[in-house]
Amino acid sequence: MKRYISKTDEYYYTDMLKVIKAIGGKNLDYNWLITEIETSTGDYFEDDYIILTNEELLDKLESKKIQWIWGTFSAIPKKYKQEEILKYNLPGVENIDKKEIKPQHPLAEIEIIAYDSTFVQIIAKEEIAKRFKKIYPGAKELLKK
Repeated sequence: MKRYISKTDEYYYTDMLKVIKAIGGKNLDYNWLITEIETSTGDYFEDDYIILTNEELLDKLESKKIQWIWGTFSAIPKKYKQEEILKYNLPGVENIDKKEIKPQHPLAEIEIIAYDSTFVQIIAKEEIAKRFKKIYPGAKELLKK
C-alpha cells in the first residue's frame, strides 16, 4: 500500500469528482462508505455515514460542483453487503494510523480523506496511488512512522 498527501496542487481541496475520475472513474467496482461529511454547499448528512455505489457517487458528484471540506471515502468491494460493512467501526478523518499504511475499514481497498479543505490523502495499492500522483504531482508519499 502507498499513502500520498497533496497540499499544494489545488486552489481548494477537495474536488472528489476529479479524484474519483483520476483513479478509475466509471471503471471502479466499489461501494463507497462515506463518513464525517461536510461540504461547501452545506450538504451535511444527518446520519453518521452514507453508502453509495460507484455509479451513484459519480452521478451525485457530476450533478453539482461540491467542495468536500471533511470526509472519509472508503472503497469497499461490491460483494460485501451493508450489514457486513457496518459490523466495523466507521472510519474518521482523525483516526489515521501513522504506523500502518492501510485503510481504516478492514474491508476497504482504497481510502480517500478530505481534511478540513487543507489537503486530500489517499491510501491505495500502488497502481491506484500512481494514478492519484499523476493528477496531484506535488503530492508527497507519507511513510510509516
